[in-house]
Amino acid sequence: MKEIFEQYGAAIITVIVIVALAAVIGFLLSKDGTVQREFAELLTGFFEQVKPAN
Repeated sequence: MKEIFEQYGAAIITVIVIVALAAVIGFLLSKDGTVQREFAELLTGFFEQVKPAN
């Protein structure tokens, strides 16, 4: 086990970081994720402010 981490430690850490980043990005961009919800609120607020101008 020690030999594996000595040889492939950097590669293992890199893979773990990439998987973690993919999970966070997937969570943020999911259908009910933070980014999607905030973008929908931004568009709703924009169009509510544009309506009175008509």
